[in-house]
Amino acid sequence: RGWRETRRETALLGPSPCEAEAIGVLRGALWPVTIGGEAVLCVAAAVATGFVWHAFLVTEISDFRRIDGGRCADIFEFDVGRVLKLYDHRFSAEWVGQAAERAQLIVDAGIRVPGIFGIESVGGRFGVVMERIDGETLWERVAQRPGDAAALGADLARLHVEINSIEVGESFVDALGLMAERIAQVSFVEADLVGRAISVIESRSGDRNLLHGDLHPGNVMVRPSGELVAIDWDFPRRGPASHDACRAFHLIGSWALAPGTNCDVIAVRRAMATSYIDVYSDAADLGIDDIVSWTLPHAIARFSEGIEEERGELYQQLAEYQL
Repeated sequence: RGWRETRRETALLGPSPCEAEAIGVLRGALWPVTIGGEAVLCVAAAVATGFVWHAFLVTEISDFRRIDGGRCADIFEFDVGRVLKLYDHRFSAEWVGQAAERAQLIVDAGIRVPGIFGIESVGGRFGVVMERIDGETLWERVAQRPGDAAALGADLARLHVEINSIEVGESFVDALGLMAERIAQVSFVEADLVGRAISVIESRSGDRNLLHGDLHPGNVMVRPSGELVAIDWDFPRRGPASHDACRAFHLIGSWALAPGTNCDVIAVRRAMATSYIDVYSDAADLGIDDIVSWTLPHAIARFSEGIEEERGELYQQLAEYQL
């Protein structure tokens, strides 16, 4: 029931709350539907999350223009002022529905993030329709204005404190439990270092702050007005704020600037990272030592993710603890 034709020829199904509870999660179902007098097959991407229900015509990805992407998803133009973040085939309709629901909770908390408009399915993949943020990434801004690195690092810190000040519930994965699991997967690190990392985790278990998990200047957009917007909320978690701040601090200090950037990259990184941690520490009322104490567990856990370009930096961080 509730089928209608839109100008993108997308069929939209809207069940009542009772129907949503009864139906549960539907994945990969093909429904015959008549639109404009012609029978077509529609792919159900219905997710009982209480957020939104959609079912869609079988559509090719080539119908959309790709504008960006990463390890988990591709970003496509979708409509005026909107984009489609389409996850790869590893991510089910259920997972994407839950991700959209978490994203809406973050929007509702008043954090500067893209708005969420619904769930779509294209070519057997599932994605989230969200607000298109006009502007440039924070790294692009730094590359253009390296003299503003310290000021931009301070702006990033204030945004991050705003994010981490929100408390979240059980629908967000426990960051420390996940970190302990990843550390257990790394076999070549000395037992003493592993023990020290686990001690840091155990000392802060129970914190329920909202964590972005990957807040670096490439995941922050700068609007033409200068306002910062945090993007790429694929894996938000709950845990201690200092955990999230430490990861951001090290990412700022190691992230590559755009090719051809005409500045002293090391100096720019240092200025931005130093300003970030100073302002974050003051605004969040956390000691810098508390923030950087997460360096060891972060380094060990990141090895389990197999990101080759980070290994040199991670080995260097471990070496500092072995001195």
